[in-house]
Order: sequence, then C-alpha cells, then structure tokens
Amino acid sequence: MASGETKTIRLPNGITDLHNLCISPDGKYAFAVSILARYAHPTTQIERGWMNTAALTIVDIQKKSFVNSVLLDDVDFGAANPWTLKPSADGQKLYIAIAGTHELCIVDVPPMIEKLSKLPDTIEEAKSLGIYDDRGTYSSSIKSAVPNDLAFLVGLKK
Repeated sequence: MASGETKTIRLPNGITDLHNLCISPDGKYAFAVSILARYAHPTTQIERGWMNTAALTIVDIQKKSFVNSVLLDDVDFGAANPWTLKPSADGQKLYIAIAGTHELCIVDVPPMIEKLSKLPDTIEEAKSLGIYDDRGTYSSSIKSAVPNDLAFLVGLKK
C-alpha cells in the first residue's frame, strides 16, 4: 500500500455489484463480496443461481493474483445482496452481511483457503489425483469449477 503500486486482476466474467473490500489481518488476502451474474446463458429457470449468485472473491495480495470466487448461496437458499464483510481479529472467520435476507454469513477462512489451494488447474490433473470422473460425480474438482459450485462452502460456512 505504501508504494502505491497497482495491478489489474481479472475477476470471473459476470462479477458485478462489488462491495466492501477487506484485507485479512495477516495482510495476505483481500476479500470482496459481489453478485455473479449468469448473463451469458439463457434464462431457463430462476432457481439455484441460474441468473445470479452471491460470491466471495479472494485475491492473494503477495502474489497479486486472483485466487477464486466461491458462492455464498446454498443449493436451496440464496444469499441475496452480500453487502459488507469483515474478518475476525485472528483471521479465522469472515463475517458477511447478507442484506437481502437480513442474515449474517460466517465463513471459516483457513479451511476454505486450504480447500481452494488443493484444487488442480486441469481435468487431467484432477483425474490423476482421483478426484474427477467423466460422470461429473465430484463437484469442484478443478479451480475453474468453483464459481459454479453451490456446495463448495458446505461445512465451511454458517
């Protein structure tokens, strides 16, 4: 921050309505909440995030790179209008105000980062690790699948 250096970091196509950037207490990650719009696909149904989903985007500050965007919605319940967020003092939790449903979402940060860091980049790598098959049985077996996975944060948020 002191140097004033900037870098452009591309976010997933469809990220809109970005709100409240915050930095983890250790200074390693930046977090922001937004809507992830599915405008590039035909609207054939509204349920289960086919039009819009609520997203938490993570940026690695030291590497100046995009980590991923995880969905705050559940399979059957949306997280309408994520508005602001704040990390706990120890960096273990991320508190996210969900304005549209008047709720507070609490994300366990270290296990989320660990889960994201273990994902391979390609299907071939995922197959070699035994976490992918052609039937699509496993969700989020590669990094690029995470922004479409409504179940990625199961067990990591409440």
